[in-house]
Amino acid sequence: MRVFEYAYRDSGEFKSGLQALKQWCNEHNASNVLFHVYVESPDNPALGTVLQLISKTIPRALYVGCSSSGNILNGELSNTDIIVTATVFENKDTTVEVHQYSLTEETDKDVAGKVAEMVNSNKDIKAVEFLVTIQGLSMTGLCEGLSKIRDDVSIFGGGALNAVMKDDEVIVFSKVGDITDRSIVVVLYGGKDLHTDAFYIGGWNPLGHKLKVTRCVRNRLYELDGVSAYDTYYKYLSIKDDENFFINSLEFPLIMDIDGVDILRAPTACNSDGSLEMTADMTEGSYAYLAYGDPWTILRHVNEYGLRVQDFAPQAIYIFSCAARKTFWDSSSKETKPFTSLAPTTGFYTSGEFVRTDKRIDQHNVTLVVVSMREGRKVRDHDKLFHMGDSADLSGQVSMVNRLANFIDAATKELEEANNRLSIMAITDGLTGLYNRMETQKRISKEVFDGVTSGDDNNLPCLIMIDIDNFKSVNDCCGHSEGDRVIKGLCDMISDTIKKRLPPDIEAAAGRWGGEEFMVLIPRSSIEDASKIAELMRIEFSRIAFSQAGCQTISLGVTKAVRGENVDMLCGRVDQALYEAKKTGKNKVVVK
Repeated sequence: MRVFEYAYRDSGEFKSGLQALKQWCNEHNASNVLFHVYVESPDNPALGTVLQLISKTIPRALYVGCSSSGNILNGELSNTDIIVTATVFENKDTTVEVHQYSLTEETDKDVAGKVAEMVNSNKDIKAVEFLVTIQGLSMTGLCEGLSKIRDDVSIFGGGALNAVMKDDEVIVFSKVGDITDRSIVVVLYGGKDLHTDAFYIGGWNPLGHKLKVTRCVRNRLYELDGVSAYDTYYKYLSIKDDENFFINSLEFPLIMDIDGVDILRAPTACNSDGSLEMTADMTEGSYAYLAYGDPWTILRHVNEYGLRVQDFAPQAIYIFSCAARKTFWDSSSKETKPFTSLAPTTGFYTSGEFVRTDKRIDQHNVTLVVVSMREGRKVRDHDKLFHMGDSADLSGQVSMVNRLANFIDAATKELEEANNRLSIMAITDGLTGLYNRMETQKRISKEVFDGVTSGDDNNLPCLIMIDIDNFKSVNDCCGHSEGDRVIKGLCDMISDTIKKRLPPDIEAAAGRWGGEEFMVLIPRSSIEDASKIAELMRIEFSRIAFSQAGCQTISLGVTKAVRGENVDMLCGRVDQALYEAKKTGKNKVVVK
């Protein structure tokens, strides 16, 4: 496998380069030639000249390409609008197929199904590459469909973009199709002796507190933590809804864990209602963080993965890098140039990056996808070592950005922990750890409402009200400390009984009603089952021997909610049952 790189400047120079390439292919009996053509300006008239010269000079060659936000040639950002790379396959068994399909919300799953069927029916296919127009589309259906391709196939690709990133005019094209703005080009690489390795490099870290996706419809994100998604970007990052929103927000994507894979999602546009257009579907109830890029973290990751590429011994390296990373590095090639120490490195800056991780295909933003490829067995050239240049000494260095982010994270964590403690204190009783009366009433009201609205009386809850018999004498004779121990002992018994006697899907709630009185809420229970549990509590508590107070007893009232009564009537009825138990001898259960 050989790679030939061209920075297109004029037709004469390019034609001479193609003639030399043709001669080389003839002399070396090359099996296939695949051209990648990347153009920053979709309307550049020279693009047609390039494609015509390729077809005329090397008729059997295939070509694919797209518009980009920048072209990577010899590992560096090219200063020409068009670059061309020719990958020449030398092994006779290597095959290359190109397909192109129209891509819309209506066709994405069908297209993915066709590609999956082609690949799964041909065991020699080793890799799938695709170039796609993302603008205005969600890539979720496409990724889900391609994930059905058998596990041993590498899958990677990139989304077309424009040199002017906020410009929606993008194109993809191939020899087997047209130059279009709604399309996907697919390359199938095959051969028993063809080897590929593809992975992504992130380097963006979570920043601040966790945000909940509270409202979204497919790839339109409406709310985070109950407020408009745009307000989050404006509040925390001062990113305004103007012509630079897309560019500014790219550097601060959302990061989320999806099935163990860190996925970055950057908004592509802000709508008038405060919602954000994302390039893939979001899920209500999921969580995400705003993320920031730290130079030293990124370069350390590049260095680590560079050693993986070195071990692979590639003959060609392809890069799909998010346009945000070009902006982040101020158009320098710090993270792409080092790969040229191992093999020719080419690619483009994208609107989205795709790569298979384990079994799933993910669309990423703000990531660097690196693809290594070779024909034949691994032959390590010990003179080719991955080298990070003047950034090689990366151990132990922590940037100011990282230090500030660590400070924010630590402060956020402390604040969240304090808020959690306050939230717990607001609903619990300080002595017992059970719910306080306000929270208990709230939960009773909810369960009664849910049971009534369900239309099924079996879903109505039961209440058990408990009072410690003769508790005043415990305090008078043994002191309030022993009285507190009796109360805690009762509460521990209540919690243990609930845990042991109720199924996991029944979320019972126990609360301190006042003094030595307690209330137990049992959702979706029959009066018979609630009575049995109450009787068990009575027996279990009578067996507890306190150090000073000895064995004590409790009285219990039990009732079940009925349709047509309010919560006050329900609580009044269980209180009457408890009063009757106390009045008629104590240490008993009365059901009303």
